[in-house]
Amino acid sequence: MTSLYQIRTFGQLLNDTIAFFKSDGKNFFKVFFTVLGIPLVLIGVSIYFLMTVFFEGIFGVARLGETFSPFSSFYENIALFVGLGLVLIIGTIFLSIFHFCYPIIYFHFKEQGKEKPEVNDIMKFMKQSWKRILVFFILLFLMIIPLALVYVGVMMASIFSIFLFPVMLLLYPAFFCWFMLSLHHYLMQKSSLTDAFQTAWNYLKNGFWKNVFSTIISYVLVQVMVTVVTMIPYIFLFISIFAGMNDVGVQDDRFSSIGIIFTIVLLVAIISSYVFGNFMVVNQSYIYFSEKEAAENTSTKSDIDLIGTHEA
Repeated sequence: MTSLYQIRTFGQLLNDTIAFFKSDGKNFFKVFFTVLGIPLVLIGVSIYFLMTVFFEGIFGVARLGETFSPFSSFYENIALFVGLGLVLIIGTIFLSIFHFCYPIIYFHFKEQGKEKPEVNDIMKFMKQSWKRILVFFILLFLMIIPLALVYVGVMMASIFSIFLFPVMLLLYPAFFCWFMLSLHHYLMQKSSLTDAFQTAWNYLKNGFWKNVFSTIISYVLVQVMVTVVTMIPYIFLFISIFAGMNDVGVQDDRFSSIGIIFTIVLLVAIISSYVFGNFMVVNQSYIYFSEKEAAENTSTKSDIDLIGTHEA
């Protein structure tokens, strides 16, 4: 694996990201799925039963017409619906937070010299830092709400502007890069929030174009991979919906099959987005190490420290 601390060009940011998954992918995803195994199962079960209730309402109308209320299955299973909904929301929040933090924690241990971080290392770090992580994401959420409203409003107003619209399109990847650089500095350096935000802003400005365009390219690659993977179950879903539309005798079985396939489609979409999304987060890690090296000459200082240790 290449050195973490080195100044990288646009091409090197992407190449090193790919090289990381070639060299560390097996251990990286082994830990990833070990930690997320139970949450993914809970989310899968929740989605399946929620979709069962949903399709009972939708297809009940198709079978019985006006004599059946589409909300009757919801009212009859409201406790189950609310309980599974809470499990789904909490599980998704945990998945999302872990998705952003995990590669950073993984690189934290690699920076300390551990070539293959283990599950215990990751979980110990999460347990020690969960309060700080929660504070970071709560504050970020409070920041995003007004910023998102302003962003959408300006985007709508600038959609016909030749100059302003491209600028607005760049703001999203720039914000994502700033957010990820802030989270890196906040977790790896155990800094304050204000210091993390300020440092991330300086890093973003120093290599703005290569950092933003690297973020855009990694995002496009992730979306392409997710689309390719989810396309197969989507095809089966549409085949199930349109096959035997006029065959009344097999409607119940077909409705059940559609519910199962739709659940599989959602699960594949969720899992693939988190799995392939790691590419984008790891890319941000290399941006962080590159900008930190450019600002602080971290590798040179480490070399000097090593020379002093050997002389002693």
